[in-house]
Amino acid sequence: MNNIKLIIIISLLSLNVNSKIFSQSDSLSISGEIHFNCKGNIYVYLVDKETFKVPFTGIKKLFIEISDSLYKEKRVKYKFEGLGKGEYGIRCFQDNNGNGKLDKGLFGPKEPWGMSWKKGKPAKWPKFKHISFDLDSSKVDLDIFMKK
Repeated sequence: MNNIKLIIIISLLSLNVNSKIFSQSDSLSISGEIHFNCKGNIYVYLVDKETFKVPFTGIKKLFIEISDSLYKEKRVKYKFEGLGKGEYGIRCFQDNNGNGKLDKGLFGPKEPWGMSWKKGKPAKWPKFKHISFDLDSSKVDLDIFMKK
């Protein structure tokens, strides 16, 4: 009987500790502003190392409708919440023609796009290491500047 009580007490303590760990690690956020110059809705993707490999995907996605008043501002706020500690990146594009995808041309994208660059845009196609950042505090603020 004493063994059963001990097992129950240990189980309850372990549940309490685990719930505190999960609630703290899943309460982080990333926010900022996206700066743009054209009309069209904006798609924003939060990526990790694995989802970065597949275009137009992410662990979280935001769709931001650009109204006439937002277009006049030339910037819009974004926010990803409920995140755990980890290494993330952000990529986005502005859908000028409303087809829901980033149109590509011979020499790259035809529509404005941006990423959470560490030290500016590289000369070659970006890798995750070029856009990644560590999320280990309560909030990260990142501004993204989209260009064609």
